Amino acid sequence: MGPERAAQSRSPEVAPPTFTLVAPALFLGNARAAGATELLQRSGITLCVNVSRLQPGPSAPGVAELRVPVFDDPHEDLLVHLEPTCAAMEAAVRAGGACLVYCKNGRSRSAAVCTAYLMRYRGLSLERAFQTVKIARPVAEPNPGFWCQLEKYEQIIQAQARQAHEAHQAREAHQAHQAHEAHQAREAHQAREVHQAHQAREAHQAREVHQAHQPRQPRQAREPADPGSARHGPQPAAR
Repeated sequence: MGPERAAQSRSPEVAPPTFTLVAPALFLGNARAAGATELLQRSGITLCVNVSRLQPGPSAPGVAELRVPVFDDPHEDLLVHLEPTCAAMEAAVRAGGACLVYCKNGRSRSAAVCTAYLMRYRGLSLERAFQTVKIARPVAEPNPGFWCQLEKYEQIIQAQARQAHEAHQAREAHQAHQAHEAHQAREAHQAREVHQAHQAREAHQAREVHQAHQPRQPRQAREPADPGSARHGPQPAAR
């Protein structure tokens, strides 16, 4: 069940909800959301991204605040904040928490940041990301300057994706080349071993053939020993 809607104003129109779920662990709302302590805790929100210069931070204990100090002005540089802000949001989500992004009315600044996050970490195009935000919060409408910056951010993401893909292909090609060289080296080593073994067998066979063709030397008869000399011992030399 999604977050509760704010109480109706005195006019017959129903006020937009304080904040709504845009995607898993991602909420979008207005400045009143920061004071909805019970609702923040019930929704499991651990990080509030306050996209304003003047709006108050969250009052709920255990909820961190990240302030993006921009006015809702088409000339404000929101682009410079998008990458670190989206990274902080993703870190909170990966830690098991959830993020609430808000500005004064939950219409332009916060909607732009939510759209940027969906592009960066949920893999959506600008069109699909904003459509997701718009369905969740129909009043969402980034000002023209922020929209142009979102288009630039999409181009940055696409360029980085291409570079990462090319780097991955280069690593795979390098690894394949190394594996091929290692395979060739193993084959060359095995070929040398086979050649050396073949040469050793041929040399052994040649020695055996050579020895087989050598004439045998007849054994010489040993002269019998003189019995007398053996009996009488060495004879004295003649004088």
